[in-house]
Amino acid sequence: MTPQSAGPDCLLERERIGSDSEPGFVLGAPASIVVDRRRNVYIADMASMTVKVYDEANRPLRRFGGRGREPGQFLTIGPMCLVSSGELAIVDDARGALSYWSTDGEFLNELTLPEDAHNIGQIEPWGSDSLLLLYDQRKRLHEAHPNAPGLLLHQASRDSLTMEAEFGSTELSYTGGEPGRLHRLSHPGSFASTSANEIVYCPAAYEGSLYRFRQANTASPWRFGDVLSGFPPSGPAFRQLPSGRKPTSGAALTRYSRTGVQHFEVTHRNLGLFSTRGGSLIQFLRVRDEHATDAILMQTFSPDGELIHCRQSGFVTKELIETGLSHSVLAMDDQRHVYVVSRTPAWRVPIVRTFEVRLNDGAPR
Repeated sequence: MTPQSAGPDCLLERERIGSDSEPGFVLGAPASIVVDRRRNVYIADMASMTVKVYDEANRPLRRFGGRGREPGQFLTIGPMCLVSSGELAIVDDARGALSYWSTDGEFLNELTLPEDAHNIGQIEPWGSDSLLLLYDQRKRLHEAHPNAPGLLLHQASRDSLTMEAEFGSTELSYTGGEPGRLHRLSHPGSFASTSANEIVYCPAAYEGSLYRFRQANTASPWRFGDVLSGFPPSGPAFRQLPSGRKPTSGAALTRYSRTGVQHFEVTHRNLGLFSTRGGSLIQFLRVRDEHATDAILMQTFSPDGELIHCRQSGFVTKELIETGLSHSVLAMDDQRHVYVVSRTPAWRVPIVRTFEVRLNDGAPR
């Protein structure tokens, strides 16, 4: 079955959060979303530096946090995750802190992040006592060590953030043959676990490939496994900006060289990568064709890594793209509901839209 001939996968819009919330719960800049087993939705809002909690019916429940430099406060907020004990772990990149909270909003404790951890893109529990952090350390190291490892997946002890393993940087190249030349990516991408000892990673700048890493067991080192071939977009993944112009989008690259600093816009973006309970993968992409026309795609992979289907997702229309619609796909729960932050010039505030993913690939949930 080719991606073009596969069945009618689709997204059905179910709910919206934030458009008509009561004062204090209107969203300003959603940065991260987590959904618990009761379908309560936790949204880290960068505008207010608070976590806003909504129930399954999208009614406001509580908010906690706030702006500040003290433990229990945030200078930046998100990403976040639920750990095995049911606590909420939240990254504050500016303060270099990882804080733990009860789901009722009680501040529990705070740990210091690794010194070289900047631009943390994702954090997930791994087993009962570890975390996986995805971050980019090249910003700090590029001047002294231009070819230093960049994108890292960092496995750490949940209680101390002591590093147990790091992997990924030697296998990943954005430049199709010149690893180490492009030294800074604002967002490191995303990963999804497909089994107890396996993850798949996709860079923020999508060039058609995803990368699979494995452990033989929980005590074994991480090893690069193979490349998953996804939808191959037409045109380059990067567009060099004119001299002196800096990128304005959330995903950008900067090249440092003897001739100066060059900025690049990412034209094919990974918007979110998620795994189902059956080990299938669902990925959302924003791609640009040779006519500079944007489209948002949803592609699905079988548990063995085969691309099953790729199609334009129903939550984006031509009219909305042309009026400047921006999307971030921040979460998917175990019922295949995805949580999408949408912004348009016509909307006063961003909206979190909930969609049900319908797959016709025969794969289990």
